[in-house]
Amino acid sequence: MSTTEIIVASLRGAHVAALVSLFGTLVFLTLVARAAMAEAPVDAPRLHWRLLRLARVSTAFALVIGTAWLVVETVVIAGTDDIATTLRALPVVAWQTQFGQWLLLRGALLLVVLGLLRPRRAGLAVAPMLGAPM
Repeated sequence: MSTTEIIVASLRGAHVAALVSLFGTLVFLTLVARAAMAEAPVDAPRLHWRLLRLARVSTAFALVIGTAWLVVETVVIAGTDDIATTLRALPVVAWQTQFGQWLLLRGALLLVVLGLLRPRRAGLAVAPMLGAPM
């Protein structure tokens, strides 16, 4: 394996790990933690806040790593060797390849999830479906 292939695989793995962390946290928060918080009302706000923070961190991590993955894949797909050429090729790879389109869609869904990660419950019910690893 070349260094570039190792970097691409590592970024993909880190991106998927962040998505799994996000999804697991949201499912736990919406399905499991409610019962636990009902039994311990004193600790419930702190647990709720920590789970929301973990979900936000996982979402931000997935967005940052997804962006890095898109840039490295642009280097691979376009065969670029400097930053200027990579930046010129980035929109082409993002909008005109299936990989880029899927990653942009996932990024848009993650931005929506980030907006839903508020203490109110209505947004939290939808967030696990949007944040699920595809």
